[in-house]
Amino acid sequence: SVAATGLLGVFFSVMVYRDTHRPFWDNHMTTLKFFLTTGILGLAMILLTIILMNTFAPANDFPRARFLYLLQLLDKIILAFCSVKLLFEGTMLLYLQGRPRSFLNKTAILMTRELKYYTWARFLCGISGGIILPMGGFNSLSSWGSGSLIVWAGIIFVLLLSGEFLERYLFFRAVVPLKMPGGKWD
Repeated sequence: SVAATGLLGVFFSVMVYRDTHRPFWDNHMTTLKFFLTTGILGLAMILLTIILMNTFAPANDFPRARFLYLLQLLDKIILAFCSVKLLFEGTMLLYLQGRPRSFLNKTAILMTRELKYYTWARFLCGISGGIILPMGGFNSLSSWGSGSLIVWAGIIFVLLLSGEFLERYLFFRAVVPLKMPGGKWD
């Protein structure tokens, strides 16, 4: 019931932004971004929590093979979710070639000019924490000790959390209001 309530809360949050009718917020990508953020951060926290629990309060009846299988499964799902999310976020940059002066073209311009460092940092955190580190764990998890697993999962979580904060920052800063009196987009 907690998970269902949480997902319902995310859905209602999405609908608040979709109702603004701002092109950057009122599209399918907003829904996808919110739910993938929930999945990515939730799974990264579960990954770290399982490793911490197995290290500091191990269950005697939980075989290492099952533990490693669970880690690899979470690892692959995080990789898949991050790949999809980064791909969809990257498609925003295609609007640079789109109709000049459209709202989404203006958003893409903001992301590549005034907000370029935030955009680069967002993709760097997402690629590092959601693709490179998970890929590094595919076949080598079985040879790592508890300390290495904690560090690996902790870095993944911190990078993903940082990347999602940056994505949310861009979400709010790169939106172009429908009307900006006196703004440079008039």
